[in-house]
Amino acid sequence: MEAPKLLLVEVDKMVANYLASQFAEVSDMQFDVGVTFSGEDAVNMVSTNPYDIVLMETPLPGIDAVEAVKRIKGVDGEIEVILTGDQPTPESVLGGFREGAYDFLVKPYTFDQLLQTVKNAIERQGVLRERKKLIKNLWDANERLTADNEKLVASRAAADRQLEGTLKQLHAFASFWEKSNTECSLAECIELAVRSAIKILDRKEVSILFLEEDHLVVKNASAFEPQFEKGHKVPLIRFKGLFAGSRRAAVIEFQTRSGIRSVACVPLVSGEEPVGVLCVGASAELPFKKADLTALTEFGTVVSMSLRSALLLDRIHRTHLEAILALLLAAETKDPDIKIHSQRVADYSVKIAQELKLSAGDVLMVRYGALLHDLGKIGLSDELLRKAGGPTESELQEIKQHQLSSDRIVSPMKFLKETRPMIRHHHERFDGAGYPDGLSGDSIPLGARIIAVADCFDALTSTRSYHERLTRDEALLKMEEDYGWFDPEILEAFKKVLGKEDGPEWMEEE
Repeated sequence: MEAPKLLLVEVDKMVANYLASQFAEVSDMQFDVGVTFSGEDAVNMVSTNPYDIVLMETPLPGIDAVEAVKRIKGVDGEIEVILTGDQPTPESVLGGFREGAYDFLVKPYTFDQLLQTVKNAIERQGVLRERKKLIKNLWDANERLTADNEKLVASRAAADRQLEGTLKQLHAFASFWEKSNTECSLAECIELAVRSAIKILDRKEVSILFLEEDHLVVKNASAFEPQFEKGHKVPLIRFKGLFAGSRRAAVIEFQTRSGIRSVACVPLVSGEEPVGVLCVGASAELPFKKADLTALTEFGTVVSMSLRSALLLDRIHRTHLEAILALLLAAETKDPDIKIHSQRVADYSVKIAQELKLSAGDVLMVRYGALLHDLGKIGLSDELLRKAGGPTESELQEIKQHQLSSDRIVSPMKFLKETRPMIRHHHERFDGAGYPDGLSGDSIPLGARIIAVADCFDALTSTRSYHERLTRDEALLKMEEDYGWFDPEILEAFKKVLGKEDGPEWMEEE
């Protein structure tokens, strides 16, 4: 691997020299380190030198760090920029993310934390570059195959059938790669790989197993032998030769309840580390051919790349969640109840979304939206937030603006794009009598309808300055009586959630 080029942008020359010496002493990765002391110089240097990572302090003299990030990304969008700072303002953090910064480290931090963040950024950069290259190769191959198909239109029927099968297989490859790289979760990526393998290899029995300590655990399977069904553990010893080999698919004989079975397996890797196995079952009517093993080997490579992206995406989601919790921490300084209320509403909302069988990605967005639904209350006065008794009409109108303020606060953060309609519309009523836009029925975003149920229930079962808390049964009865407020389907789903558990991750207020 070529030494990553790292540009340090630090105001303090002693700090810059210290960091440069520390990166020079990293044992498992060589760094080509450059140093500068202003945003203008940093932009000039990346314009004339192909840097991979820019580590930039904020604030800076001259142009500020946010403007520097914008200009650097304008020069080369693949450069990953990591910002650092002592007590950064929300504007500088949000501005950095808006312009494409990879991460923001708040001082003080250890060099090990800084080094790990830099390594993560380098890994993400490598995955994105590999993804771009692989997609190009796949579509180039697809174009070549399509051109060849046009030349062979008049050939024999057997050749046509073979070419049609190859083209179908290639399209399935490309389709899997495209779908698996649209920010799907690890679980969604595994499920998609199983479905795609069924199409590509024309087999019904497909299973994906992940390494866990000294065995493999089945994560997803389709119509397989009982010992290869989801959740089952399979001894690692039968696969050791597969992991020690050349990453090519191989046929392994297994003793199953129905007798000796041939199973074609290909290792799944992340970087150079094995993470699991993709297995396909044979049958007496359809034994494995050399072409099947070749296709399985190639598909295993593509699945490995997608799993690596999904694992990295899960890591990025954790980073996003940390940013959200930082916003909630800021809001908590204004109203101590906002954070705990938002966390309870998020727990309720996730359970409802799962009961409605939403995808893992949609559940994640609902969670983000629920966590941030009341963020705009940071702009309300302390007197209004703590006022005993009901608000006046003018105060009520002021309160009704908080969800619009929440929407404005999160608008610069691109990863929250899908949550903004949930945040804006969580006070709409199903009968159209809500606010701010008077939406009704299915025109209200699904996530907003979910959060509305969770938000109201938590408010009713919590002690507030203007009302006594209700018991769980009293709150549900009140919500059912006000039929026009909530989506009946979502309210029913919530009742099922409460019926399944004494309480999800939340506890009733003492």
